[in-house]
Amino acid sequence: METSPANRQLVYSCLTIVFVLVLGVTGLLNVSHNRSQHLQDQAIDLRRNLFQKDQKIKILEERLKDCDTLEAASSTTYSYH
Repeated sequence: METSPANRQLVYSCLTIVFVLVLGVTGLLNVSHNRSQHLQDQAIDLRRNLFQKDQKIKILEERLKDCDTLEAASSTTYSYH
């Protein structure tokens, strides 16, 4: 069975188009994966920063409570006017 050059050219053109489309889809999937990974990394960083800030707030609240306690104790001890 002999294929005509026009049919052969059509098959090669279709294969080329499919190959280019596969490359494009692969590139888009790669970009999507990289973006998703970057967003996950940012979410982890934000959670870590939030946790650190929360810990800092708790430490400062404890220090403030201690200062209030010391101030109340010193005002009752030294208030002999």
